[in-house]
Amino acid sequence: MVSLAQSVQETMTALYNSQMALNRAYRHHKATDDIVDQMKQSRNMFRSDWEKYIEFLQDSHGYAENYSFLCKFWATHPVSECIAFARDVLASAKELSMEARRLKAEHQRAAKTLQRYKAKIPHEVFGPATWTPESPDTGNTPPASPSSLSVQFFVLAQTSLNPDGARSFYALDQGFAGIGAALSDLAVFWQDQVNVLNDILVKPGTTYITSEEEASQIRMRWLDVQKSILNAILSIS
Repeated sequence: MVSLAQSVQETMTALYNSQMALNRAYRHHKATDDIVDQMKQSRNMFRSDWEKYIEFLQDSHGYAENYSFLCKFWATHPVSECIAFARDVLASAKELSMEARRLKAEHQRAAKTLQRYKAKIPHEVFGPATWTPESPDTGNTPPASPSSLSVQFFVLAQTSLNPDGARSFYALDQGFAGIGAALSDLAVFWQDQVNVLNDILVKPGTTYITSEEEASQIRMRWLDVQKSILNAILSIS
């Protein structure tokens, strides 16, 4: 959950910087007119996708709460009384598993769209190649001297207003890759939850939780999951 939120934040910043770099280059390269418009449309589309991530995380938060209650209920009630509750939780897990896979597929399509846009950008748009992923990361760092705070502030402001194109698009690729990896992990996580609950329902006579102490330990783990999900939601919102 946290890795998804972090990757979304990084991608949002990279998208902004990439668009700024294109806007700056557009002043001298009319051929990029359509590309700039496409990037603006893509940015809006990507933001719409990220709103879906927030909804997904909110649903995940609700599941974590229900699963915690299921653990407590299972430890204090006969198994026969827990089955209906477990079926409801299983239904939620299946929905989240399907949603994770759907979000992953949509993200893969968005990533391909981004690559098509990038392929249209003339190489000369960003001027001479001054930065590569292997280069030392000094391009956006203000110099240690002069020490004047006003000069350093000016350097930072100029860097913010004039982001490096190569660096920005590399960061954008990295951000998209991070989102894809996080969604893949979440798809696996929710499928595992489906499998766990399926096993419980297939063998309802099996003792799932043997004591209130064990239930408490599981609930504490899921409370931690809830906190992580909430932090992820707040960081994306």
